[in-house]
Amino acid sequence: MATNIRDALRDHLLATPTLTAITTVIRPGVLAQGDAPPAILVKVVSNTPQEWLNSSQRMYRARVAVNCYGANVTASDDMAKVVRDVALPPLLKGMVQGINVREISLESGPFDAEDIPKDASDEWMRHARLDFLVIYYL
Repeated sequence: MATNIRDALRDHLLATPTLTAITTVIRPGVLAQGDAPPAILVKVVSNTPQEWLNSSQRMYRARVAVNCYGANVTASDDMAKVVRDVALPPLLKGMVQGINVREISLESGPFDAEDIPKDASDEWMRHARLDFLVIYYL
């Protein structure tokens, strides 16, 4: 059971058979050294708590980026469509891997993105990125 939204979404993606048929390399934060496509990276871009004086419960508004690394641009786009339409659809609500999710909405994407080479080569890692707004309670 996850204790933060990044791990909850990663665990949810890992529990989606349509997606794990494409890849089981789904990482939080950064890709591990040696990870090669196909792979998915889940990263929290921002996370804003909202509190009320008459309640001990906090509602959070998180921007979450899901980066889909495929063998080529088309494979990256296809993987992003599975994430968007199957794994994180707009009607996904309720308990998601231990986190009470109120709403998930696609803010932007998929759009093309790239990671700069980690060495002196010219091998850029291109991927498709999706940005989600996730409203949840802890």
